[in-house]
Amino acid sequence: MKLGVQVFSVRDEAAADLAGVAKQIKEMGYDGVELAGLYGNTIPAVGEIFRNAGLEIVSAHMSGEEVGSEETLRAYREAGLTYAGVQGMPLKPEAGWAHGYLREVGERCHKVGLQLVYHNHSYEFETYEGELKIDIMYAGVDPDLLQIELDTCWCNAAGVDPVAYLRKYAGRVPLIHLKDYTGEPHTDSFALASVGSGLLPTRAILDTAREIGTKWVIVEQDNPTPGKKPLECIAESAAYLRSVGV
Repeated sequence: MKLGVQVFSVRDEAAADLAGVAKQIKEMGYDGVELAGLYGNTIPAVGEIFRNAGLEIVSAHMSGEEVGSEETLRAYREAGLTYAGVQGMPLKPEAGWAHGYLREVGERCHKVGLQLVYHNHSYEFETYEGELKIDIMYAGVDPDLLQIELDTCWCNAAGVDPVAYLRKYAGRVPLIHLKDYTGEPHTDSFALASVGSGLLPTRAILDTAREIGTKWVIVEQDNPTPGKKPLECIAESAAYLRSVGV
């Protein structure tokens, strides 16, 4: 598996000096990055910045406008991306689950050589008529058109075992997100933390991800560990993950 980082983890620093942050990410030991925004640059310029740093852009979380434009998707593909990510879909069973929309976007991505993936938060693991909403969503779209980027922390925080969930979708999870946490989810004690320093069963997740064919482990720490800076956190995560064989 390759090791990446979601640039959103260091978004303020990236907005101030994207080339400088790219160089630091490479020096930390990352193989690539995932985007969520362009930080004032064009897609080709961002591609060049990360190529010059020796980093692959594996994927990007894209807005509805971006995934709706074949021209934009093609520009991302030309910048080196393999995956286009969407997140935060309104999973309302009475509204049809947006299956048609996801199929349409998946087909548009395939047309330009990208694979669509869905990135979860916690709310998708609510149940509807005895099934997880996210499972109903995945069941309604062919795996060729929609694969999974499992955010293992939010899965775990929702009370769903991320190891069992990875096994359930073996062969359909090319990317996973890792971030750690301390405290009790959905309480004031909850805080995000560098990978390997909290309560997430990280080693079991990594072992399972290898077994099921996951290609990329991507660090995404939405907010830094209390008392630490974002760059410090992603450096700690990289050091831990390299130490356990990623």
